[in-house]
Amino acid sequence: MPARKREDLPVGSVLGIHEVTGPSFPKLLTGRSGQSAKRNRFFVPARCTACKREKHVREDALEKLKTSACGYCYASVDGDPEARIHVERVWNGQVQVYDRYRFHGKSRSRLHSVWTSMRERCGNPKSEKYPTYGGRDIAVMVDPAWENFLTFARWAEESGYQEGLELDRINNDLGYTPENCRWVTDLENLMNRSRFLPAPLHEALEARAARDGTDTYTVIRRSLEAHREANRQAGGGDGQ
Repeated sequence: MPARKREDLPVGSVLGIHEVTGPSFPKLLTGRSGQSAKRNRFFVPARCTACKREKHVREDALEKLKTSACGYCYASVDGDPEARIHVERVWNGQVQVYDRYRFHGKSRSRLHSVWTSMRERCGNPKSEKYPTYGGRDIAVMVDPAWENFLTFARWAEESGYQEGLELDRINNDLGYTPENCRWVTDLENLMNRSRFLPAPLHEALEARAARDGTDTYTVIRRSLEAHREANRQAGGGDGQ
């Protein structure tokens, strides 16, 4: 058993912005391999007084609750999820003071991945796609309002976003703005990109279409369907 750091706190006692809701209890930790850790740790159930979310905190980390902001909610005082809030905390012995947006809870959603990828290829010079996006001579590559994910998410919902659709620019010589973006299927996106393919690849597509007695759209569609079927057989889902 590990050495106890302190006596059990009474239920309902408050530390910083956390309220202790029960006595401490031992909990067996497991390593990444799934094997048991060498010893137990004592945890205490605590509730954030701002967002009311409960979590288990290691007993020897209770002191941090007096100075740390809630890692789950960062709740704004006025309840506005888009408002920046003031945070003061102690982290690794250093005092941190900064403003940040409220935690929105959608960082693992596909829409958040779309937003992150858009900003990465437009704003990170180290990205492989940066030369054909952010590196181009376009005055406004990403609408400043879309630096806030919640603003982007609200536009996406109002403009018909559904799971599986991809973000597409109507005019590729303009940036990512509400007026120049839409949601399309992966096949529609491929067809839009095909207009900008290198000449040899475009000629190969036309040659294949002529040999099969069809058009380049059908060649791309059949290739995509074959790719999806291969993914299904390999256990990779629908290939999207």
